[in-house]
Amino acid sequence: PGSLPWAREKPRTASSTTELPAHLFAMDPVVPLELQEAIIENLSGHTFTLSQCCLTCKSWLPKSRSLLFRRVRRELSCVFIDLYLEGLANFLHEHTRIAALIEEFEIWSHRVIVIEGELSSVVKCLPNLRRLAVEECILSPPLRYGQEDSATGREGIALLDTLSRCEHLQALILRVSMPGSQPYTA
Repeated sequence: PGSLPWAREKPRTASSTTELPAHLFAMDPVVPLELQEAIIENLSGHTFTLSQCCLTCKSWLPKSRSLLFRRVRRELSCVFIDLYLEGLANFLHEHTRIAALIEEFEIWSHRVIVIEGELSSVVKCLPNLRRLAVEECILSPPLRYGQEDSATGREGIALLDTLSRCEHLQALILRVSMPGSQPYTA
């Protein structure tokens, strides 16, 4: 043991160590929250990074989560799309804080039939929806006013009725086909 250089050193005592000045420890090394949020804002669109920010720091969670859920986009490619939309509506109904963060909701598919009532139930759960886009889907039943809706017994269709009540809706993009018809664009 005597041949190792660190083994020959004398043990350090508290008086022999170099102490840092106390004023260095008094400084707060925290970056202002406004600057942190500005940095997180630049991550908009980077889903994985934003999800990691949600887990990194408690003060980063609100801004990261709002950016993560601001725009929900989904390509519909499954046969059981009505179950997907029903499950999404149930989730949003139970998690109102997340539903309130969603400002844009986009779905598209390659000729998948979307049940209009299920889509309507999702839209009803989004109080701050500003933009809705439904593209390349087959909407069933067709959107027509003046026809009695079999589900509600009222004239009109649930989706149009729901959309007319969306106070914050600024943009509506419907590029859909009706069963047995040509594509419809609104």
